Amino acid sequence: MPNRLAVTTLAAAALLGAAAPRAALAGPPWIAIELPASPFSSLPRDAFLLVRAYHHFTPQSALITGTADGLVNGERRSLALEIAPTGVEGLFVVRRQWPARGVWVLRLTVDQGHGKATAVVGIGAQGEVNLVRVPRGLGGAPRPVSDEEVGSVLAALAAGTTPAPFAAGLGGELRGRLPAWLTRGGSLLAGVPLALLLARRRRRTA
Repeated sequence: MPNRLAVTTLAAAALLGAAAPRAALAGPPWIAIELPASPFSSLPRDAFLLVRAYHHFTPQSALITGTADGLVNGERRSLALEIAPTGVEGLFVVRRQWPARGVWVLRLTVDQGHGKATAVVGIGAQGEVNLVRVPRGLGGAPRPVSDEEVGSVLAALAAGTTPAPFAAGLGGELRGRLPAWLTRGGSLLAGVPLALLLARRRRRTA
């Protein structure tokens, strides 16, 4: 007759072993922007900036995507960015690919399959970097960035003012993920149940 304790111990070890890879992948990635890129490095010297991808404290290879959104002569423009690996784990290079005129916002996203992190880089009219932020949502985790938020940053850069902070927590999560018309109409939609309740009470007291 097999030893029940030994069987239980082996089963528990098997479960822990199966859960270990999932635990290692838990939690979102992180993204960091290195700017300016060091001209004394052996890495590409024509880099505008470097992107570092992490999971917890460990550099990780990941899918990196990016767009450059610009405001040129009052017109909104957008183009996809080419982001190249450097041969160093978790380190990628972004070269200048957008016109010198206008103001620009770079959206750079690390996607490790189990989560994403987006960095926003604002570039002023003189080509200087005025803003580097990683917007955060629920639990402090990195969150997406909406077109409306990018438009607000562009408007501030064009006006020569400091862009407002990105909303955090649940409000930030909603702003980053929902269409602009839905977030603007959220307060109106939230008031509908209250209006219905008040109307019902008026009918009862009439």
